[in-house]
Amino acid sequence: MNKPDIMNTLQPVAQQNATQIEFNQAMEDFKTMFPTMDLEVIETVLRANKGAVDATVDQLLALTKDTEHEKLRTEQ
Repeated sequence: MNKPDIMNTLQPVAQQNATQIEFNQAMEDFKTMFPTMDLEVIETVLRANKGAVDATVDQLLALTKDTEHEKLRTEQ
């Protein structure tokens, strides 16, 4: 195998590792931003948005508002 072939083989692995690190960092950030949100919900929303941070934040905020509204309604 010549060097270009090795680089072509290794590049997807490096990209996959970088993507995993970015995903893990995003999960940590979202856990900090939404401490009461279930981790499975955060992960589901993040994956559904294909890692798009802005869309994920918007949807998690909407879920948080819906949850708070429901909680207030049931307490009355």
